[in-house]
Amino acid sequence: MKKNSLTTAVVASLAGIAGIANISNAVNLNPDGIGQVLLYPYYTVEKGNQTLISVVNTTNIGKAVKVRFLEGYNSREVLDFNLYMSPFDVWTASISDVKNSATAVNSDTGPATLRTADKSCTVPSIVGRPGGAVDFRPFQYTGGFNDSGPDGIERTREGYVEMIEMGSVPRTKFVGGVLTTAANGTFNASLHSAAGTPPGCASIIGAWSGVNSDDIFGGGINGIYNGAFGNIPINQSDIAPPSGGLFGGGAIVNSGNGTYINYAAEAIDGFLSQPAHSIPSQVTPSLNAAIGPGLSNPRSFVFNNGSLIISEWAQGLGTGNNTNTSSVDAVSAVLQSQVVSNEFTTEASIGAASEWVVTFPTKRFYVDEIYGLTDGAVRPFTRLFTQRDANGDVVENERGFACETLVLGLRDREEQGPTGNLDFSPLPPGAAGGRLCFETQVISFNQAGGTARTKIFGSKLNLNINALSGAAGATEGWATFNFGSLGPGLGNRDMRTSIANPAGLGNSGSHLLRGLPAVGFWATQIENSNAQPGRLANYGGAFTHKRTRGCVTSTGGSCNQF
Repeated sequence: MKKNSLTTAVVASLAGIAGIANISNAVNLNPDGIGQVLLYPYYTVEKGNQTLISVVNTTNIGKAVKVRFLEGYNSREVLDFNLYMSPFDVWTASISDVKNSATAVNSDTGPATLRTADKSCTVPSIVGRPGGAVDFRPFQYTGGFNDSGPDGIERTREGYVEMIEMGSVPRTKFVGGVLTTAANGTFNASLHSAAGTPPGCASIIGAWSGVNSDDIFGGGINGIYNGAFGNIPINQSDIAPPSGGLFGGGAIVNSGNGTYINYAAEAIDGFLSQPAHSIPSQVTPSLNAAIGPGLSNPRSFVFNNGSLIISEWAQGLGTGNNTNTSSVDAVSAVLQSQVVSNEFTTEASIGAASEWVVTFPTKRFYVDEIYGLTDGAVRPFTRLFTQRDANGDVVENERGFACETLVLGLRDREEQGPTGNLDFSPLPPGAAGGRLCFETQVISFNQAGGTARTKIFGSKLNLNINALSGAAGATEGWATFNFGSLGPGLGNRDMRTSIANPAGLGNSGSHLLRGLPAVGFWATQIENSNAQPGRLANYGGAFTHKRTRGCVTSTGGSCNQF
């Protein structure tokens, strides 16, 4: 048995001891990379890069998946649609810059554009649009949705991706909690033929009230899912509870440099226990939709130094630090990172560059006023994204930010740390010190920083760490971000406490998970000028961040339960 599979089996066994049916009944970060929710930490079209994404259905039933692209400043949606996958299906797409000429690779005037030739059904249709493409859109951060960040279309050019299984699509309809013998219209319409093309994508699109693609992308649609594929009805009884089985990955490709940097999507399982099949133009379900069996409160399963922590969270969206917790806390719990660690190399002799991607997939629910926050930012985050003037009006600034203090540790490969101060690049006005200010950001090492684009990804959402400063500067080594600390002498950064003493778990108390919910990876690029005479060879790689977790009970004891 694989080690990761063994870990999952141990969790399931412990869950059974705790009176819980199995691991699928609680939100968990699946170490095998397969689940109901997939988080892709980064996409970019800057500096000539394009991003490839894929999602795989490993099961013998269909899937209804919400595909969502979020920009990197404040996680406002820039494109959402429904994807209907048949059994064992794979869906692929690319995100690129098609509005600027091929020679203008450093331009930032155009949107990111999604393109696909994949035949799997999407609502709205993408392959049916000119060029099989659709531009990312600014509607969720402009006009009445202004959040103080920039309102230009270029804001769509880097961010991250989430995919959420809204439900499974079995061969027969799901009515009253059981499978019937009636044919499933959505399954038959989305099932690939021998020629590789589903026969009924138009029928699925038509079932959403018959509104055409442009109208749906503009939000003009109601909530009825009702139609037919031939003589087979299409309706919500086609959608059964999610069953997981999805995995995916991304790759950032630069054809000019000849680099290909790929990563695996993080997989969350046990997220939904009932269908959440939503309108294609809606921003639901979101990461705040976690729910337990029988509409019970969601629980999270978190491994902490080999021990299992089971926590319970309130349903819905808790809007303040003094209110109930929320469903999104179950997701934040499994992504919680007290310390994030990884390597870096910037050796000049091999033309090395290193950049870390750090994404906070749930941050928006804690810092964005659009979610009705009642008393400022919600723990573990400390600052609202929206900036306001003395009259309370939203003030648009050059970048927009909600910064968290970065407590950095750094050593070279010979265990030595710098003896002088580490230098940080300039940040937006008002964001002094070393801080991470965005939902998705790129941390470079020993680069120019400031407004300069990063060397690998061309990111503008960047912070540079000058590890060469001080008497023992480092061109290579490893670093840590201590997200569990608010800064020297400022105390700990904790989430809101979980529900105390959940039923069936005994006197476990409430839990204070420490740190920030983060995903990401280290990307490295190397240039070999001596591959062959007169030739230049470029290489790239990505390595997932390593995390340690922190948790105490509300009384200061250990959270470890099993």
